[in-house]
Parts: sequence; C-alpha cells; structure tokens
Amino acid sequence: MFQDVHEGGPAALAGIEPGDLLIAIADREVRPLQIPLLAMGQTNTLTVEKKTGQVRRLNIPVGMPKRGKRPLTEPRIASWSRAADGVGCIKISMFPGIVGIDVARDTDRAVRELDCSRLIVDLRGNCGGGIGGLRLMSYLTPGKLPVGYSVTRRALSRGYDKERLPRFDRIPSRKSALFGLALRFAFRDRSIAIFTEGLGPQKFHGRAVLLVNQHTASAAEMMTGFVKENRLATIVGTRTAGQVLGGKVFKVGYGYLLGIPVTNYLTWNGTMLEGNGVQPDESVEVTHGSLTEGRDIQLERAVAIAEST
Repeated sequence: MFQDVHEGGPAALAGIEPGDLLIAIADREVRPLQIPLLAMGQTNTLTVEKKTGQVRRLNIPVGMPKRGKRPLTEPRIASWSRAADGVGCIKISMFPGIVGIDVARDTDRAVRELDCSRLIVDLRGNCGGGIGGLRLMSYLTPGKLPVGYSVTRRALSRGYDKERLPRFDRIPSRKSALFGLALRFAFRDRSIAIFTEGLGPQKFHGRAVLLVNQHTASAAEMMTGFVKENRLATIVGTRTAGQVLGGKVFKVGYGYLLGIPVTNYLTWNGTMLEGNGVQPDESVEVTHGSLTEGRDIQLERAVAIAEST
C-alpha cells in the first residue's frame, strides 16, 4: 500500500495517492515482503489499484543520479499549512545536503508564516539525510540543549568523552560559510556532538506534536529521539525505522557508488536508535479503510492533541 506520497515526487506526479495498492512493476507481481525496486534511468510501468478499485497502469520516470551523488529523487522538501485554527503543520519529506542550509531556510519561513500557537511537525516518510533537521529541533526548545553524538570505531577503541567531542551547534545562513565548516570538520575523525542553536522561546513551546511512522529514518530519527528524550512534543504514529548509522559514500568505478556505515549515533543519554527506532507516545496505525475514506487518522489525532494542550 502506498502510504507516504510526497508532493512533487514521481509517485505524486503520476497520480498515485496514499491508500493505492501496488500490484506489479513491469508486469512482475509484487507481494509483501518483497521490496519494490525501480530501475534508474528509465520509465517504469506500475500496475496500481486505485482507492476506487480501478486498476491502472502508470508510468514512473526515474532519472539517473548526478555524477558522484547518491541516487535520490527529491520531492518537495518542505510544505506547511494550517491544520486547524491556531494549529500549524510543517511537513519535511527529507533533509537533503550535509549541512541543510536550504531546508533550514524553509523551516524559518514556515515558522514565520504560520505564526501559530500550536505546531505539528510531520516527519512521516522522511528518509533522513544531513543535519538540516537541527533547525527544527532548535525551534522546539529555547536554549542550547545537547541532541546526541556520533562515534567512529576509532574513537570507540581509543576512548572518548562526549563532552569534549567537536560540537556542531549552528546551521550557517549562507553557503559561503560551508568552506569554514569543511576546514573545521572534514579532516578529522567523524565523531561529533550536536547541540541545538538556541533560537529562544516560541509560542508553540509545550504545545507541539511530532508525527512519525515506520518510514521515518536516519536524521529524522535523530530528531525523534531528541524530542522523546527531552519531552518536547507528543509523538504520534508508529515506531520509527531504526536506521541511524552514519555512512560514507565511496566511488568504486563503472559509475557505481558504495555506501558503508562509518559512525554509530546515540542520543545524549546514550540510547542507541539503530535497530531499535523510537516508539511513539501514542501509537496510531494507518489503515487502508481510513485512507480509502480520504481520512488521515494520524494527523486527526495530532490535531486533537494539539488543540487540547
């Protein structure tokens, strides 16, 4: 079942909606627990059963990755709207870029334009990426709080003190500042501690809800773990993916890239998220029936919680 269909992504552009069912790819039947795979650099033909029961064949073009880049198709990264009177909702589909200047800028704009007293942050289907989620984390608390830290095998074998690890605590506003960050972090061990930026009080503090599901992964889980550990929002949905190892991409010739985990990530209190994920405060499972009715029951519950606080 299609569940997280991001605005501007290839599935959404082809007319796929949450609740539609994938029957086949290129006439090859797809059954759980198979992982559907789409070929890059060509148009893939999907057989899809729509929520109405109609069966359609849809063409999904998947481009080739740019040279030396990971093969990701980016949908619209950030969108925001009013979920109810006084309740704003910010949805982030992923955190592209290592530092995430663009997604941080979008987050600033969303908070400014919503100007709300209650906030829902929707990270369902967010596959992670870089550290751009730090801006969202920073909006949920007024001061500088420790988020978590990554450690390499080398640091683990030599012994480390998390308090003495190099700190990343500010997303720069201009890309010209990236050179300075590269000089600071690029040529040293990848072990690092993350702290929020200290953006000051917000009207929605104490009245925030975080939406997650089993497709919330990587950097999005770092944010979820931080929120859970510091009780900064009520987390609604299903347990996150438990995929939080930090990786590095190596070119191996013939146009191939090899990604290998090189760091482990822990919350500041030492909780390992890899293989465990984060359990929400309120478990709400999406059903085919609710999506067929056009209802997002997870969002409905988030709105109810936000309005009651």
